[in-house]
Amino acid sequence: MHYLKVSVKGIERSFNISVEYLNPVAYNEENIPVFLINCPFNYQFSINNISAEHNNVSARPFRNLEITIIQKYGAAGTCNRYWYPYPLVVDFTKGESLPGNSVQVWENIYLISGDTLLGSYTIPLEACSALGQTHVIIKQRGGGLSSVERVIYDKNDTGVFYLKAPGRRRR
Repeated sequence: MHYLKVSVKGIERSFNISVEYLNPVAYNEENIPVFLINCPFNYQFSINNISAEHNNVSARPFRNLEITIIQKYGAAGTCNRYWYPYPLVVDFTKGESLPGNSVQVWENIYLISGDTLLGSYTIPLEACSALGQTHVIIKQRGGGLSSVERVIYDKNDTGVFYLKAPGRRRR
């Protein structure tokens, strides 16, 4: 869970931001969710206003949000893709976007505390077996005629998961 503090019209508000991974095939020894390459990957993004609970501050909603969630590699490495040899050996870097449609954007979102967004990504065969991370960017646009946009949250490792290669076929 990550925290976000925002000052709106002089009132400071605090939020918990989290990404929960739904239906992993397993958890590794470090309790990191594991997903299989070439399978769907589902997650839930949530934002909870903790200001109202702790400071008696009004739990006003967030308006005009753009939320971008990007699935990336969480570490650098080299992978031997015996399951997808085009090319067989691939290098990848930490922070590099996973292959395929790894970016999901929600525009002009209105969120109140406790709201969730459901996302999904099918991990393509081109992906490497590696640690993954979820990068969340939240932008807010001014209301009315204002087109001023500000980034209020940008964190590379809002969530962490592991990509597992398909099993080898026996001959």
